Amino acid sequence: LGIVYMGNPNRFVINQEERWYEDDKLATKCFSKALNIMTEKMGELNLDVVDARHNLAVLCWRRLCQNRKEKRFDWEKEFEKAMHLFSNALRIQESTLGGDHVDVARTLNFMGKMHMLQADKYANTVEATKLECLGLSFNMLSDSLQIRREALIEMKEKMPYMTEGDCRNDKLVLDISQNLFDVAVTCDAQGNLTKAKEILEEAISVLEKENNTADESDRKKNKRQTFHEAHSLWLAKTW
Repeated sequence: LGIVYMGNPNRFVINQEERWYEDDKLATKCFSKALNIMTEKMGELNLDVVDARHNLAVLCWRRLCQNRKEKRFDWEKEFEKAMHLFSNALRIQESTLGGDHVDVARTLNFMGKMHMLQADKYANTVEATKLECLGLSFNMLSDSLQIRREALIEMKEKMPYMTEGDCRNDKLVLDISQNLFDVAVTCDAQGNLTKAKEILEEAISVLEKENNTADESDRKKNKRQTFHEAHSLWLAKTW
């Protein structure tokens, strides 16, 4: 039920702020209740418990994104809450799944995005803090990207059937492309425009390469094309 409220399309409709916060509260309530029950029944180290904790952290991240111009809650308190949840999830994922697991990459990616938000908050105030946050963001996003690259290579070697036709799984490719985009945005914020452009062009290239490697359904191709167009548009506007 929390996932339903979390993914409610009303979240992303302009002039639907009140409905957005209503859905957000309902999602938070569902995930919090689920987390309490699962923790009591299965213990903190259970991976379903970790997922519930991760989902709560993602909700905090979305609230921070939505609330950059509003003052509905304590920004710093919400940031600390999200980072605590992400850090806790990361610790258990690394100890249970290993440091090279894609779930670890997902959590690192979100933590990198959290530091991007933090850097944006200090963009016009404390320059040193902004640069420190961007450095943390770059490192976490880069670690996430490396894990995903290696996972894709392994999948192509051991499960080639997942890279072709109707069985094709594009999630890793899309994650890598978006991860590259996030790194490029961080480099741009750091003032390293040349590197940002190179990385963004790589993100676009990844999608172009995958589009030309298999005969598959239009639906899957269209999803990659959407990413491709979004990245290309950002590149055109920035350079």
